[in-house]
Amino acid sequence: MSDLWGMGGANNAIGLDHQDNAAIAMVFKALDDPNFQKLTMEHKNDFELVYNDHIVSVQVKGYMLGFAEMGRIVAKAPEGRSKYVLLADSYGNARSFINVFNTFLENPEHYTEFEDEVCSKLNLERDTSDFSKAMLFRFEEFSQLSGEPLALSEISKWAARTNRHCDSVKVMAALKLPFLEKRKVRGTISKK
Repeated sequence: MSDLWGMGGANNAIGLDHQDNAAIAMVFKALDDPNFQKLTMEHKNDFELVYNDHIVSVQVKGYMLGFAEMGRIVAKAPEGRSKYVLLADSYGNARSFINVFNTFLENPEHYTEFEDEVCSKLNLERDTSDFSKAMLFRFEEFSQLSGEPLALSEISKWAARTNRHCDSVKVMAALKLPFLEKRKVRGTISKK
């Protein structure tokens, strides 16, 4: 059995490719929003989607998350964002919790009923900014194995919505180099 942890550079490259796939998928979901302006790479988080009136900060993980890691990510998230997204794979009770958590965020009137569970599972103090940030999070499944097909799917959906005929694979390949270059300098990719 090979030791995956001993593959530092290879694992890094795989992780960065996974982040690129996630960024591509999120950008193509956002392109139709007239308030979407740009994508920043490796600035305050893995990437951020910048809109006229808010910023969505995105963290991407290529491994399965449990409660403890989810709580650490919430605590380390940059302050002052209007929304946070965590794209990762999860397992067991964490996956069930994510489903309940996301449903809860859509129905905030049940806020107090779920508050104790959020604090307990993610090991957060109720009176801290970490709990307030947790309420701005959206946890989404984005498996490393399905990241590329999901990005290609979002490109295809965008092309269909906008009546554009394009090769999704070529579009994605064309975006990989600018993403790599912008990541090195914490750069920005404009919607234009």
